[in-house]
This record gives sequence, structure tokens and C-alpha cells, in this order.
Amino acid sequence: TLTLVCGYSLTLTLVCGYSLTLTLVCGYSLTLTLVCGYSLTLTLVCGYSLTLTLVCGYSLTLTLVCGYSLTLTLVCGYSLTLTLVCGYSLTLTLVCGYSLTLTLVCGYSLTLTLVCGYSLTLTLVCGYSLTLTLVCGYSLTLTLVCGYSLTLTLVCGYSLTLTLVCGYSLTLTLVCGYSLTLTLVCGYSLTLTLVCGYSLTLTLVCGYSLTLTLVCGY
Repeated sequence: TLTLVCGYSLTLTLVCGYSLTLTLVCGYSLTLTLVCGYSLTLTLVCGYSLTLTLVCGYSLTLTLVCGYSLTLTLVCGYSLTLTLVCGYSLTLTLVCGYSLTLTLVCGYSLTLTLVCGYSLTLTLVCGYSLTLTLVCGYSLTLTLVCGYSLTLTLVCGYSLTLTLVCGYSLTLTLVCGYSLTLTLVCGYSLTLTLVCGYSLTLTLVCGYSLTLTLVCGY
């Protein structure tokens, strides 16, 4: 069932060998029932570009509303690529080992590798605001086009909130006695070992006193 109106383009590549390309326009509502057990429901608004690679038997539901927000509930095996306009808000609830790439029109790029049990909330604006809750022993890698690159390895009970802007600003709130390692593309290397109740705020610029190794002249 298709309702076409403004100027959207949608391309689907299916593992079972099926391929589908759709061109939509403003305010469309789209529902697809595909061969090989695919089920797709879309509500599109102006400016979205979406590319999906799906595995047989899985379903995906997207709801794109005015104000640039969408909610995804994914099942194992999905590979998703989105191109969003700067200022869009994205909320994800992921299950089992996903790889997600997001690119904003303003040039920001972010890559996430998530494993079972991850809950992630992103506000993709020029100045990244990220909140996540991670489960035992998993790792997350972030690469920001702004020049930042972060590799996080978190242990049980971590609750992390960080805001990254081009001014090297980072805020962390960690649970009892855990260790966190961050690596920035500019050559920054930072290792933190925090104890119960510590709240740490740091700005990676000249003059900071902390157990860290900085490159690039800082």
C-alpha cells in the first residue's frame, strides 16, 4: 500500500535478492509488505533519505514526524544507513549486535557498534548530545567528523552522559570504581579511574591538571 506525494527517494536491498526503489514526496504514508517475510511501515516527512539492507524474516517500523524525530525498534540482522538533515532527533531501541551509521547534512558523522541490551538516545545536532546506558563488558566506538574519535569500554553499571562540541568539552558521570578510556582522533589519549560517587567534568584544552597524555601541542 503506497501513498505517494512529494519528493522522497527510498531504496531497499533485500538479502533474498529483491530490490525496491521508491520516490515519495512531502507528508507521505507508506506501508510495504515484501516477499521473504519483510514487513515495512513508513511515515515520511520532507527531506529524508533512507537506505536499508534487511535480512529475511525481519520487520522494521519507522515513524518520521515533523520536528525531525523517529523511533526504531530493530531485531537481529538489520543494517541501517540514514542521511539526516542537521537538527534531527533520533531515538533508538536496539536488540542484538547492530551497526549503525548516521550522517548529518552539516557534515557531522557518527558510527556506533552496539551489542545486546544497549539502550541509546541521540540528539543529532551540531554539538552532539549523547546519553546511553550500557550493560556489562561491552564496548562502543564513536567517530565524529569534527575530528573526534572515542573508544569506550565500559564495565557493569556504567551510566554515561557526554556532550561533545568542537571545543573539546566532555562531561562524565560514572558509577562506583570503574575505569574508562577515551581516545581522540587529534592524538589525545585519556585514561580515567574513578571511585564511588565521583562526577567529572573536563575540557581538553591547555593547562588542565589531570592524569592524561595529550598530543597536538596541548
